[in-house]
Amino acid sequence: MDFLEVLKALFWLILSEITAFFIAIIVGFPLLVVIILISNWIYKKFAKRFEEEIKKRYQDNIKQE
Repeated sequence: MDFLEVLKALFWLILSEITAFFIAIIVGFPLLVVIILISNWIYKKFAKRFEEEIKKRYQDNIKQE
């Protein structure tokens, strides 16, 4: 291989790495936002359900002391 072919191969390697990086950002960031929204929804749904029970147990423990 002469110098130009090596340079061309190196150029394509760098270009493919940069392209893969931007594709990962384009796909990964919205996926991260969706995961955060779903986990927040699940937390709110179950936290409201058990909040009164946790408060009641905490107050019972304070009264017993």
